Amino acid sequence: TPPPDSWSRRRLTELEQRVFPAPPNPEFALPGTLTDEAVAARYNNFYEFSEVKENVHLYARDLKI
Repeated sequence: TPPPDSWSRRRLTELEQRVFPAPPNPEFALPGTLTDEAVAARYNNFYEFSEVKENVHLYARDLKI
């Protein structure tokens, strides 16, 4: 088994190539539209930066970790 840090870079096996990506199942169709990725990625509850949930990414983008 390869170390976890190399899993994302390994080639897919023959079995994985046959099953991924899985075909959509019409029984599980979305009832509406997907939320835009930019909206979903930026909306959060980090009140340490701002009480306006849509603005947190503006204040946190320069955060040094």
